[in-house]
Amino acid sequence: DTELEKREMKLRQMVIGSDSPFIGKTLIESRIRDHYNCMVIGLEEGKESLSPYNPNRKFEEGDIIWVVGEEDDLQLLIH
Repeated sequence: DTELEKREMKLRQMVIGSDSPFIGKTLIESRIRDHYNCMVIGLEEGKESLSPYNPNRKFEEGDIIWVVGEEDDLQLLIH
């Protein structure tokens, strides 16, 4: 069922690029959950370490974050 597949939650990696509107904003200020219906679940630190994302930490260029959401919402956020 393609409708069911669209509603499934997916996990995606996202790199904060130099043109990202999230740079310098905290997780709350970014409103990722409100605008994209996605949840940031972690910050990749190093090659094998995933840490919980501190909601008071400001996004920086090059940050690698992991987000969960429905496929359509993730596509809007990542692209």
